[in-house]
Amino acid sequence: MDQRQYQQIVDAYRETGSVDRTAALCDTYPIKVRKVLITEGLWHSKKSDAVKALRERGYSVPEIAERLGMDEKNVQFYLPYANRGETEEGSGSRERVRDFRERGRKAEEGSLFRTDGERNGKMVKKETDVVRERISGAAAKSSSGQNDRRELMFREQKGSVKEMNGQRKKTDQTLEPKGWEGYLLRFELVRKAYELGLDYEDLFADVPDAESLKALMKAQNGIYRDVIVPGWMNLHQLHYVIQEAFGFNNSHLHHFELPGELFTALTGGTAGGWAELCGALWHAPVAEDFSDLYWDDDYKQGKSAKVWVRSKYTGERMDYAVGETYPDSLRLLMKDMEFIRRKLKLDGDGRKPEELSLEEYSREQEGEINRVLERLKVRDVLEVSPCIESGLAAWRKALLERMSVSKAYLEALRGTRSFRSLEEAMRRLRELREERSNLDQAIWLHREELRRELGGNPEAHLEELNRSIHDMERKIGDAMHVFDPEVTPVADTLYYHYDYGDDWLIRVTCREIWRTYDRVWPEERERTGEKEPVMVKLGMRDPGREKRLEDCGWGKDYAAEPVYRDTKGAVAAGDFFCSILKRAEREEKPVCVVARGVPPVEDVGGPHGLMDFIRGIHGADAEEAASLRTWARDQGWKGTVPAPERLL
Repeated sequence: MDQRQYQQIVDAYRETGSVDRTAALCDTYPIKVRKVLITEGLWHSKKSDAVKALRERGYSVPEIAERLGMDEKNVQFYLPYANRGETEEGSGSRERVRDFRERGRKAEEGSLFRTDGERNGKMVKKETDVVRERISGAAAKSSSGQNDRRELMFREQKGSVKEMNGQRKKTDQTLEPKGWEGYLLRFELVRKAYELGLDYEDLFADVPDAESLKALMKAQNGIYRDVIVPGWMNLHQLHYVIQEAFGFNNSHLHHFELPGELFTALTGGTAGGWAELCGALWHAPVAEDFSDLYWDDDYKQGKSAKVWVRSKYTGERMDYAVGETYPDSLRLLMKDMEFIRRKLKLDGDGRKPEELSLEEYSREQEGEINRVLERLKVRDVLEVSPCIESGLAAWRKALLERMSVSKAYLEALRGTRSFRSLEEAMRRLRELREERSNLDQAIWLHREELRRELGGNPEAHLEELNRSIHDMERKIGDAMHVFDPEVTPVADTLYYHYDYGDDWLIRVTCREIWRTYDRVWPEERERTGEKEPVMVKLGMRDPGREKRLEDCGWGKDYAAEPVYRDTKGAVAAGDFFCSILKRAEREEKPVCVVARGVPPVEDVGGPHGLMDFIRGIHGADAEEAASLRTWARDQGWKGTVPAPERLL
């Protein structure tokens, strides 16, 4: 890389504030742009800070890679150039990539210059070309010795870079040091209670041969899994973690719900109290929206089911369910309330839907009302200590205030062109998903008739629908949840319902939260040798914020082993457990710590059916036992307690 391109990258980034846009303007790779910016001190990340700190302490590249769990080549990308404008030659790849991009640019010349239309018979240049020209001019002035290089900016250009740069600075000012959070959750198989006021019963309660069953199922203390999950994981991903932990096949409906007592306390036992928090904590009634609710059930025959399930909780963090968004929750709620209002009027009941009790409201409409939104993250819902009764009123009031802000923002933008476009896109996305669901079912039931009707392969039409859905998800994915109000944790327990016929119930309990911090705690100051407070590096100076950071601790020592603290501030002890926490943080995925009890069998008939199955395979009738085992193996059941380290 020559000095001219080096300076172009620096100038372009100062103008755009975007690594990707800078790479496009300067005809180079984003990783090279980052390397230049790291050299100039204009860009940093958690990884680059860690690599820099270890390098300054004398660690070699292989040692840094091993300590941070990175590839050696990736470590090189986060190291600054030894000299400004350092040249990397030998392969000729840069020239080949430049030629390829130039050919692509010429092929797309029409779209590049016609995006803004024609004005006075002349083509209007695209924004990127104008920026490229101005940056080239600025770089020329710099190389000729002129130090009074003026700041580059747009005037009246579409997607003003000046505005984008202002937004970036505003974001930089809100940066704060954040650490990793690992939630130790227990997934325990229990029985659904049908007595009023009870959420669950112990799995072996009132079972005559409970002790012998516990021995056969290797479940002296129950069937449960202790799993560490990252705090950023949403409940949608947690569903797949539970499926894998218990060996289910993801072939039935499911939902999460809050404990009954807490649900009643938060709603006041009325439909109106529930409706006030609908869209922030609970899902609106979804009787007609299952194709949207289960938007990513896209398993295809021939693919490993385990690989598919694991991809759901180790892949990209996303949620594209339209009904999970705040605007669509309000739409569904209004639709449901209007339906009940008409029904009450026909029945001669003068009450409003909001005045009904939760029990009455639940009978009037289809769908589970205690259905927690799956877009919520684990850290949004669960805490070690639940919110006590005296604090529920304050928690509810704070959430309603945040919801009022979201609703005001929503109403202010409702008539704008951008909001109408988003609303139309979400409506279209729901329709496409419903169309895909109907086509998939038709292929399963009447493939040959459908083939003759369509005049071709129906799977090709299904694949085209899938592409349209994926394209729309990518286009509006970032904008779908901009109105969602923030939720803070209120419970230490959730219930996961699976297969409403068999009534499987998993109690999810938060047992502990382990955290690391991007700063060294005061009592570790001597060990790290810090003499003065070291501030967390921010995008720009903010004395007030820096003072607050200084008051709470010292800068993070990346060369030191990570320290994990629980909710009481105690440091995690034991090399084995610390290695598990380190693995969970480094790999950014759940890790099973303990597994007790043989997994259940899909479609066995729920907890009672599982017990009858265990009695049968260990009974005196050898022929029946062999038949049951064969059936269970066909369901994927192995009959052994899984090894925790291999479970997820």
